[in-house]
Amino acid sequence: MQFEELTLQEFDNFVENNPEKRFWQCKDAYNFKKQNGLDVYLVGVKEDDQIIAATMLVAYPLKFGFYGFEANRGLYVDYDNTNLLNYFIRQIKHFCAKHRGLYFRMDPYVCYRERDINGELVENGFNNEKLFKNFKQLGFKHFGFTIGDDNHFEPRWQFVLPLKGKSEEQLLKEMDQKTRNQIYATKRKGIEVRDLGLDEFDEFEKIMEHTANRRHFENRNDHFYRKQYEAYRDLFKVKVAQMNTQSYLDNLKAQKAELIKERDHHQQDYEMYPNHKKSLKKVNNLNEEINQNEAQQLKVKELEKKYGSKIIMAASFFVCYGNEVIYLYSGAYDHFLKYNPSVALQWDMITYALNHGYDRYNFYGISGNFKPGEEGYGVYNFKKGFNGHVEELMGVFELPVKKATYHLYNGLKKVMGR
Repeated sequence: MQFEELTLQEFDNFVENNPEKRFWQCKDAYNFKKQNGLDVYLVGVKEDDQIIAATMLVAYPLKFGFYGFEANRGLYVDYDNTNLLNYFIRQIKHFCAKHRGLYFRMDPYVCYRERDINGELVENGFNNEKLFKNFKQLGFKHFGFTIGDDNHFEPRWQFVLPLKGKSEEQLLKEMDQKTRNQIYATKRKGIEVRDLGLDEFDEFEKIMEHTANRRHFENRNDHFYRKQYEAYRDLFKVKVAQMNTQSYLDNLKAQKAELIKERDHHQQDYEMYPNHKKSLKKVNNLNEEINQNEAQQLKVKELEKKYGSKIIMAASFFVCYGNEVIYLYSGAYDHFLKYNPSVALQWDMITYALNHGYDRYNFYGISGNFKPGEEGYGVYNFKKGFNGHVEELMGVFELPVKKATYHLYNGLKKVMGR
């Protein structure tokens, strides 16, 4: 085995033929990091002149001229091949040392323990405790089996819907009834999903700013989303859910016509048989539904007058790469949440993933809390409605490159209070 730096062409060829390829470690990610002024290195292991392991290392500048090296979402390596894995990590450590690296950090895209839809451990399910112990023996520090959100790292918990071998009908049948009904309702309410062009990307940024204020979190700045979209145009999709008010009104008018037809039928029955109180009750109920329909038509017309005939209500940012579609970022206007535009966005991209041959739809980050009332439960419960299972990833590992310097640096950080 031979460790060496790889050309971008070598790395790209290896990644594109790797069944586990992921967008955090691809040519587009390399170019994006370089454009942002970071030092990026491509390294790998060759055997008989063939690449058998590889990764992209990003060097983040620290104080005193040091760098922190990171392999986002881990390595392209057979983690079960301990000899290869250990050799690769030891060589990465030496490489980082040559480039003033203080530590090497990674968060492998590997599940720790198998879990079900409720977040419970699966009896006799897989367990990567052996790999975890191996990392510890190599000298890695583990950042813990964390619960909750941490904006410094990618999520440790995610929710995934397998698609392979399934049909739209089966997916609908297997999801929660409430979610299924919401999907049908969005169609009746004229909710349409379409791609958002770069020329109107400010619509996405406005929605994300609104969502950040509503949910009290710090929004990305400096056109973070736009820059990513521009850099990953072939991999990313940005979609909006909008209400077509004319379509909604047409549906309401058609519904009203059916209600009137049914009411008149029961009205005739009642006139012929006045003692049939059941018919009268149906007439009264249908009249109430007709009144509600007319009231809803007025509301839609008011919306149209205020916002226009195509009302953008929510937006989402997706990654389509490798064997999965990932739901990465999203936002919605709170005054439109009752129309469930986010449900329409999810179902649109689930069907896109299914029809384009992706094996799984990744709803991505959840908190790891699975009980009502716990922080992040609402997000998890929304995603759970579509069916799927919880994935618990291994978490973040950090390997000191030179222990003495590493501990001295961290000690100085504490003294300086940062």
